[in-house]
Amino acid sequence: MCTTVKILDGGFSGQLSRHVGAKIDGDPLWTARFLATNPTAVYATHLDFLRAGADIIETNTYQASVPGLTKYLNISECKSLDLFATAVHLAKKAVDDYAEKEKLSVDGRPKVAGACGPYGAYLHNAPFSVFKEDIIPYF
Repeated sequence: MCTTVKILDGGFSGQLSRHVGAKIDGDPLWTARFLATNPTAVYATHLDFLRAGADIIETNTYQASVPGLTKYLNISECKSLDLFATAVHLAKKAVDDYAEKEKLSVDGRPKVAGACGPYGAYLHNAPFSVFKEDIIPYF
């Protein structure tokens, strides 16, 4: 049996911090804020991972949720949903541009995976505890 190993991108926040001049840690939206405020940096971060050899890159949506984006960016639910589409578009564009530049075949193109954070990321309150009673309605 032949096993193929795939490389997943790395810590998005650490690499994104090289492209933005803003604090990432401590923000309730974490890196998701930059989908609205600096999509160019999100795209550049995806390209960094592709150039480093990632076979799979994740969308910048780990800390994103409609309630969180609505609350912390003061935008509508519709605009929040649009940011999820933006996250997918930025990752796919990075793959398309990278594949074109490197002349990759269809089979050799890196893949895009959606990043989905845990319930605690949905709450956007990292320093607080989560209790069983809080989780039941979520699932």
